[in-house]
Amino acid sequence: PEESERKLKEALGYNVQSNSSLKLRKDPQQSTLFTAVRVTQPSVETAGHFWVVSNEMGETFKIKDETRDLTNIQSCINSAISNDEAPPLSLEGITPGHVCLAKYKDIDGLQSYYRARIEEVHCDSNVLVYFVDYGNTEFVDGEDLRALPVGLTDVNMKAMECMLAELKPAPKYGEAWGEEVTNWVQIQIENQYCLLEIYSIVHGVLRVKVLKKHEGKEISLSDELISKGYAVCADESYLSKQNRGLRAIYSSHLQDISTSNACTLTSAVSSLSLNCDSKSSVFEGKEEKIFLRPYSPLLLKFMPLTRPLNYSSVHVEMSSVNSTALDLEPQSPRSRLMVASFAGLNSCESMVILRNTTLMPPIPGLLSLCLLLFCPVAELRVNNECTRYTGALIGLGYDEENGRAIYPDEDIELEFDVNFTQNDLITINMVRYLMDAALQEKDEISSHMLISIRKKLRKLIISLLEEGRAYKDPEPHQQLYRWNMVPKEDVLPPIAVELADEAGGLVFPLHCGIVLRPENCPEKLRNKLSELKNLQARLAAEESTPYTEVNRTCPLCLVPLKSLLNLELHMASTAHMYEERRLEKSSSSMVQDDEV
Repeated sequence: PEESERKLKEALGYNVQSNSSLKLRKDPQQSTLFTAVRVTQPSVETAGHFWVVSNEMGETFKIKDETRDLTNIQSCINSAISNDEAPPLSLEGITPGHVCLAKYKDIDGLQSYYRARIEEVHCDSNVLVYFVDYGNTEFVDGEDLRALPVGLTDVNMKAMECMLAELKPAPKYGEAWGEEVTNWVQIQIENQYCLLEIYSIVHGVLRVKVLKKHEGKEISLSDELISKGYAVCADESYLSKQNRGLRAIYSSHLQDISTSNACTLTSAVSSLSLNCDSKSSVFEGKEEKIFLRPYSPLLLKFMPLTRPLNYSSVHVEMSSVNSTALDLEPQSPRSRLMVASFAGLNSCESMVILRNTTLMPPIPGLLSLCLLLFCPVAELRVNNECTRYTGALIGLGYDEENGRAIYPDEDIELEFDVNFTQNDLITINMVRYLMDAALQEKDEISSHMLISIRKKLRKLIISLLEEGRAYKDPEPHQQLYRWNMVPKEDVLPPIAVELADEAGGLVFPLHCGIVLRPENCPEKLRNKLSELKNLQARLAAEESTPYTEVNRTCPLCLVPLKSLLNLELHMASTAHMYEERRLEKSSSSMVQDDEV
């Protein structure tokens, strides 16, 4: 049992080398550690990545060991330097991962020694060191490095690496935080005291939410970033969620622990001893690992979108940087989009070869938006209840005489993994209309008008990309790669536009919408289903042949019914009867709600 508890504490980030305990401000639903900290300067690398120094004074934390205070640590260092207890490091001792004393020159020109960890060693005797009590890195002369006094090897480091939890850059910045956002965050929190809400601890890095005081109120830095359009909400990684869950379970055993036995934050988040002999110390430098080949479980796998290549594998040429593209958000179920300037087949036609590729940013719904913005023709798909859009069939359309696809090999059956609304369709049609105007009338309109059109296009496209779209599970259509599946009475034609080129057509024809029913309104469905059953009964009474044309569509299943035989078989099918039962259940629940 003791060994199991030790391993659990180690996974949670608690210091297994100390017998002291931690007092938590508890939430009934979660384990969260709050503590006052100061964001060190200069330590804000990006808006979501920074270092803090714990301010563990006050009622929550009582510090018994005076050497844990930064001032006392510095006094010990100065005393060791003056008493020659910190000799210069030998050349053998200057290795990555070694903890020592390094000289730092402040803005006033004063030089002092501080605890540091060697990160990189260069041939010109320059050494990159990380100051473990302040969080910054500097290049120093190797001759200025000194051995760490023995009394300070077991003192936890004061600077802690932090990253903002449940947050990522807004789509307009791509995967990295923009310089504008980083500068704003620096002004807000750098060298100031804040309150940290620790979400989880993964590999010695704190995933946190920052609370800062403004006019006597606690304001969330994450909420401000979202409100200003700098960031959007994001799921945490699997390891982060796992650590949070384990901490919540383990913290239930810590409710009765006295405050007098509480330890410091730095010893609570991880085993932060500066003892160089500890193999598990997080102060160890990054180990150089040799990989036989570029493989990772996070390696992205791609597949073609067109129908004939659906089951073909995709190979990105090794000369491309995307040949080993990694998924930086493995916890996100969203797909990624890659485009290539060249796509070909190998000699066996079993593999697609890509060259000059670009991995598009992880913007929600980017694939769907790109296809609908620039495709020749699109026929939207809806769910069985016709209450929401679920996808679209992309291609060159179909022949109105026989209903067959014009070029079926290039058709793409698209399934939406985000919510797509009528407003989105209107915006996409506006973009296509303006692109047509710019392409077809460029010789007739003034340069001033053309610039105005381009600005309008940019504004509309950005509005589509910045729309916060929640993930939803894709809903496959029952009639894959089948055109003309929407009943004519449900088609919403776009506004008529007197715009045509010399050939009499549009480069980007506007998409037709579909009449969407309210989510909980089965009355129309029952009426249409009743009409279909009446038609079946009337034709049966007239003793019509099984091949009598019907040319209807089932309102529940959206299955085309060309003949009486198709109608009878479909009405008796298990799938249709299941949909009927669902319709009856939804109707009865609505009646109960009305009664209530």
